[in-house]
Amino acid sequence: MRLFYLYRRTLLLATIVAICTQLISAQPNYTGNGGKGMSLTIFVPQSIGLAKNQSYIPALVQGEFVSNFSNYSAISILDWERLDDIYIKLVDEAYDDKAAAKQDVVLGRLAPTSHFLTGNITKTATGYNIKMNITATDNKMLVATYSGTFPFTELDNLRGIRRASLELLQKIGVELTEKARQELAGAAVANQISAQTALAKGVTAQRQGTEVEALSYYFQAAAYDPSIREAINRSSILSANIKSGSIGQDARNDIAWRKQWVARLSETERFFDKFTQTESMPYTLFYMLNIKQTSINYQNETVDLQTIAMYLRANTIWALSIERALQEIYDGLNATGRARDWGLANWPHNRITNLNPFKKRDDFSIGYELLNDQGKAIHRGQISAYGSWQMNSTNWNNNRPKITVTTEPNIHGGYMVYTAKGINVNDVTDNMTVRITTVNKVNAEAAVINGVLRIMAVSEDEFIANQKFRFENGVLLGFTRPPQVSRGHYLKSLEIPNTIWGEPVISIGQKAFSNLPFGSITIGTNITLFDDSFDNDFSRYYNNNGKKAGTYTFDFRTQQWGTSP
Repeated sequence: MRLFYLYRRTLLLATIVAICTQLISAQPNYTGNGGKGMSLTIFVPQSIGLAKNQSYIPALVQGEFVSNFSNYSAISILDWERLDDIYIKLVDEAYDDKAAAKQDVVLGRLAPTSHFLTGNITKTATGYNIKMNITATDNKMLVATYSGTFPFTELDNLRGIRRASLELLQKIGVELTEKARQELAGAAVANQISAQTALAKGVTAQRQGTEVEALSYYFQAAAYDPSIREAINRSSILSANIKSGSIGQDARNDIAWRKQWVARLSETERFFDKFTQTESMPYTLFYMLNIKQTSINYQNETVDLQTIAMYLRANTIWALSIERALQEIYDGLNATGRARDWGLANWPHNRITNLNPFKKRDDFSIGYELLNDQGKAIHRGQISAYGSWQMNSTNWNNNRPKITVTTEPNIHGGYMVYTAKGINVNDVTDNMTVRITTVNKVNAEAAVINGVLRIMAVSEDEFIANQKFRFENGVLLGFTRPPQVSRGHYLKSLEIPNTIWGEPVISIGQKAFSNLPFGSITIGTNITLFDDSFDNDFSRYYNNNGKKAGTYTFDFRTQQWGTSP
């Protein structure tokens, strides 16, 4: 309990710093005072009808409200880091009346702010309904309410919560700019969605007492969006506690200490075993329909068709976050100085449980069909795609466990193309589609649900656009094949996608585009740039402009960057 209170005080300090930073930073998203002088506690909404594996959703809703009210107003937000004070009070043995504590949450008496936001989220047959209230703390008068229903997809992309935030902000008098209103009316950026989801899962896991699971998700959140300070703060605190080797002051003798470490290692193995079975594997099979006639057999009245292009892509962010969490546990065990005496020196190679969470997973056998516009399967095929991941116990870095991921085809944007031969010409129609039927002899839909492999159809334009870039671990390294630019000339434009092969673009590598002058650059928000990532001092201008998303143009006469209207 003492360590938990130390953790709470550290979070309190981090939150104060975050709030001070928010108050002094420039805010282009509103006119007027933006609600300055108002303070708000945002509670986790109560949930109705959610499945067990959806337990993170209330924290996700809370986190998105925290993000939106922080970014689109001058309201001082008492966010969920400080709310751990309240959760301690709800479980503290010294606080006898738990019902009264819950009532305090509902009425905002535990929130030292001028207002508090509460509500609930209910799962419906087709989506979710949310009802939210902003209440004044002093007189308990309702200041603003929101009720709305949205489909499942609008929780996945956070659009439903963003629209609720837009309406609530306007009802409490925050005068948003047109740009801010448009942003809040739409979906969140891909990497922000991934980051908020991972952060919510981490917060939920931490509140449930599973620190290994929490740490892994915090690492993921910070990898997807390095600007999320809370994920970084929480992972740092958990990491420091684990790597110290100490479980807590209640471990007063060696036997109890060992038992608690065995429990932690068992928790780690159970989490990784569950994670690899319920989460998507670190591979996605991207495929596109790209039918081209290659030859005709006039005697047999058949044609050969180039039917499908596929690309198997490893999710390196997934793998690296798993690796970091595993290494933190390994380091903590070794920090005790007792691992060998306890018989735990070879963990995780020698496991505590009977599970096998780190076994090698490789080779995908993929079945597909080519369908004509009457839905008839005119060709069936089988594809072997190689990709493996495992904990590499034979080549650890400084004896630390390492997750290795391999993928095919070749690097620099290669992909696999398959041909359907001998197709009856009468079966060929103008519009044909490809359907993935099986993965490793399992129905494709079941394979996706069970986390065997992610499958994603993409347009030909998107497929080709993804191939343009070299991309690893969230870092855009440059063009696959750099264009030739003669002296005195420049490339008209460069569009940096938010995602490449389904992974968010987090940063632009050193010298990625340093020898290529551009007339304009379109880029997302909060992308990390090095001084030499681009030519013409673009990195400095983008960073000084607050790392905002948009199209930046270069005036070759003045040699200056500017933003497009």
